Amino acid sequence: MLDSLINYDIMETYIFIAGVLITTLFLIGIWMSHKERVKNLKERQDLKKNRNEYRTNEEFISFP
Repeated sequence: MLDSLINYDIMETYIFIAGVLITTLFLIGIWMSHKERVKNLKERQDLKKNRNEYRTNEEFISFP
């Protein structure tokens, strides 16, 4: 009786679609996180480069 109420083909299709959707969202999350980390790294490198460009010779001399 229960078998007649449940259509297993439709359930398998729903489970497959849900798996594809979850996997896609997971991969998009990884990609966005990587993109943000690359952006932050580039900003830090630019700040470091700009800071080094404007230093004078006296700033590089260390005093005991």
